[in-house]
Order: sequence, then structure tokens, then C-alpha cells
Amino acid sequence: MLESFHRQDYRRISCRNTLSMMSSSSATRVGEIFNAAGIAFTKLGELSMTLHESEDTSGAATGRWDSEDIQMLQSAVKRFGEELNQISNQIKYY
Repeated sequence: MLESFHRQDYRRISCRNTLSMMSSSSATRVGEIFNAAGIAFTKLGELSMTLHESEDTSGAATGRWDSEDIQMLQSAVKRFGEELNQISNQIKYY
């Protein structure tokens, strides 16, 4: 148990050291990633709301979204998830 604690402590210290050594250009790139993610998730939220609003109470589409539009959104979200999984699998966790 003590050995496990030391490993966790080492990881925490290692992570802090890595963050403190991060160059300003790396920090800028990380900021750009989160900015782009924020913009993308805002747009996804807006699209989701219009998709929800495009159905009347009976569940019938009101014409704002057609099946091609829905397929495009579904494909984009699926690709996004697949690409994130690919990146996650490539990253080496310590």
C-alpha cells in the first residue's frame, strides 16, 4: 500500500514538473485547442437545439432539417469521436 502511495505521489510530482516546464508556445497551443473545442461544442449545442425544435409535438419534421442534414451531423459527430479515440489510444499515459 505504501508503494502504491509513492507511485501516485511520483506521478503527481511528475505531472507538476511537466506543466511547469511547458513552454509558452505549448501553453498557447493548448489554449487554442480549448478555444476551438468551445466554439465547436457551442455550434453542436445550437444545431442540437434546432434539430429538436424542427420536430413538432407529433414527432413529424417541420422541414428545417432534412435527412441529408441529419446524416451530415451524425457523420461529423461520429468522426469526431473516432478521431478522439485514435488520439487517446496513441497517447502514452504515465
